[in-house]
Amino acid sequence: MISEDRKEVRNQIFKALKYQFINNDPPETKLTYKRLREMGYSAIETKKYLANCLFSELFNMTQENRVFDYVRYKRLLNNLPKLPTEDD
Repeated sequence: MISEDRKEVRNQIFKALKYQFINNDPPETKLTYKRLREMGYSAIETKKYLANCLFSELFNMTQENRVFDYVRYKRLLNNLPKLPTEDD
């Protein structure tokens, strides 16, 4: 069972992705969604892939005490369906 804290983090990640879609910022989020859907991934699978990239960047941002790195985030999106690793 997922803890309430993990559910809240997941919900906030998906909310942030929604805002990225609405604002088309960065445009790579929407482009990556479209690309993965065209590759045959379901909508939920695709959203989970995108969420992994966003979570990875947010996690590294907090661990390294730095601002959000859009260049890294866009690279992670462009590498999908390969999931982010510690080396990315």
